[in-house]
Amino acid sequence: MNFIKKMKSGRGVTIGEMLTALLIMVFLTLTVAGGAGVALKVYRTQTCYSESRVLANSILVAMAEELRYASEAEVSADSNSISYNSRTYGAGRSWT
Repeated sequence: MNFIKKMKSGRGVTIGEMLTALLIMVFLTLTVAGGAGVALKVYRTQTCYSESRVLANSILVAMAEELRYASEAEVSADSNSISYNSRTYGAGRSWT
C-alpha cells in the first residue's frame, strides 16, 4: 500500500532504490546468461553424440548387408582377412 501511495505522489524513486533494482536485474541477467551457456554446451554435446550413433549404426548396417549377401567366403590361413564375392561390388573382395 505504501508503494502505491508513493507512486501516486509523483515524487518518483530515490537513486538508492534505482541502483538496487539495477543490481537485481544485473544478477538475474548474469544467471540467465550463464545458464544459457551451459544449456548450449549440453545441446552441442548431445547432438554430436547422437550424430555419431547414427553414423555408427549406418556403418554397421552397411557391413552387415555386405556380409549377409556375400558368397564363397574364405578365411585366410592366418585368419587376418576374409575373401568373398560381393553381390554389390563383384568377385574377389576382401575384408581385413
